[in-house]
Amino acid sequence: KIIHDGDTNTAIRFPANDTFTVETAGAENARFTSSSITFKAPDGGSRYLFGEMGNSADAELSIYDSSDAQKVRIAAANNTFFNGGAVIVNGTTTGSSAKFEVRSTTGSISSATARLNGDATDTGAINTGSSLLFAGHDGGNANRDFASIFAGKENASSGNYDAYLSFGTRSNGSTLAERLRITSSGLIGVNVTPTQQKLTIDVDSSGTTQASFDGINIVNTNSTTNNGSAIIFGQTIAGNSNARIGVINSDRSGSSEDQDIFFGTLGGGSYGERVRI
Repeated sequence: KIIHDGDTNTAIRFPANDTFTVETAGAENARFTSSSITFKAPDGGSRYLFGEMGNSADAELSIYDSSDAQKVRIAAANNTFFNGGAVIVNGTTTGSSAKFEVRSTTGSISSATARLNGDATDTGAINTGSSLLFAGHDGGNANRDFASIFAGKENASSGNYDAYLSFGTRSNGSTLAERLRITSSGLIGVNVTPTQQKLTIDVDSSGTTQASFDGINIVNTNSTTNNGSAIIFGQTIAGNSNARIGVINSDRSGSSEDQDIFFGTLGGGSYGERVRI
């Protein structure tokens, strides 16, 4: 034991082989061994910073709370994790109850607040990219993958970065499957990869009765009689005087729910209904 002259509660001890400790205020605040270094937190609690030092495959740095529970681990060979409060990048407080938040200035469609990079796969093959998985507990099992967003390469040509964005969901008893895709040219496909039209939907149904046919469902939940909904064919992005095919809810009383189908066109600069069924 080495004691500081005139400050007897500060000392260096050698309690075991290949080990020495540092004491301040009469308490151990640091321990050095051949495989680790442990520091006591300055606030006097039982929190410690622990490191498996050196170049070994087991190199590790951990932080413990006042109950000696491991909260942070940065490891070379094991999982790295954070088990404390929220993780904040470029800030000190969160704007919500989120566990992870990245704060930045407003960007654009081509700049990033956060970036996922799958370039560890450097083949340039089709469908290589990066993904984001959403998971939870299904009531019986933890860590169950529920849905995903994936950005991938559309082709196998070297140097060609045409890319798509896809959204996947999962039905019970199945694996995650792609449900919607947006191509590099802005085509949208639902249950299909679109090749020509701006919106393509694959119903993929074996139903043979009209009432079983699926597709696009346009609804108007407001209960006002003679209101409706329509598909509009316009020459401009905005405007009401465009051709349309729609439905008029002519009777919404009780269980009647009568509907009329109408066809309207634009002629001579004005809109008019042409056919009603």
